[in-house]
Amino acid sequence: MIDSMTMHSRTPEEAQRTIAAPSWVIRDSLAANCCFLEGKVDETGLIFFEKDSCLNYTHADLPDDLADLAMTWHVHLPLDLDWNDARGTAAACLALMEKIAYLGVRRAVLHPPQPGMTFSGTAKEAMQALEIFAANWQHAGFSTRDCMLENVLGADLTDIWPLVCDAGYSVCLDTGHMLSYRQYRLLELCDLEGRVRMVHLNAPGPGGRHLPLTALTPGQQSDVARMLQVADRDAVFMMEIFDWNGIAESLPLLDAMLGSAKEAV
Repeated sequence: MIDSMTMHSRTPEEAQRTIAAPSWVIRDSLAANCCFLEGKVDETGLIFFEKDSCLNYTHADLPDDLADLAMTWHVHLPLDLDWNDARGTAAACLALMEKIAYLGVRRAVLHPPQPGMTFSGTAKEAMQALEIFAANWQHAGFSTRDCMLENVLGADLTDIWPLVCDAGYSVCLDTGHMLSYRQYRLLELCDLEGRVRMVHLNAPGPGGRHLPLTALTPGQQSDVARMLQVADRDAVFMMEIFDWNGIAESLPLLDAMLGSAKEAV
């Protein structure tokens, strides 16, 4: 077992990739987590899961010296966005981007409208909401290519794919979600190649928990290796596991699956 507090020794396969971890892997503040991750991964994904609490972050939560850490950044935008108000959702997300502008954050993971959960409309109306979001995102100076829509419960991206392509969104492929909800149709979509700019790596657990990759069955490992084949060459591999021990134990398996994916190409 890899010691939980040591830096993982990068293998040749991993060294060619950007490895990221979430800003919640130890029981401490966001800033302390980011400091802990320096030198262990290439990039930190800022976990902004709750809209209101994250909008209320102050310099105490996001101190200036985070900018001195030797890493790159992206942000996971809130899970509780109200997609019935697309303009309000865009405004909230852009306000969050402003809070972390000093870190040079340009890339963001976004959950699309989820019917019956964060949205009450149809697939057509979901596309209209995402079109409004894209217009506001671009007006603020961001590229929709840097906004990565994630496959989530009730929204595997297939119903809104025409808009994804037309608006220029990228994709964040979540392995645990794909396995849990059997969202394999996503892998068969035309124009998927060149759009998968991030992969969320985790094994599916009960109640939506994100487990280490060591929890994958042999069959699931093969499925994940297949998913890795569609990732862009510059895609970020985000270990979306909220525990450093679990991440450290998963990295050797990621390396093995990267090797399998490379051989299959």
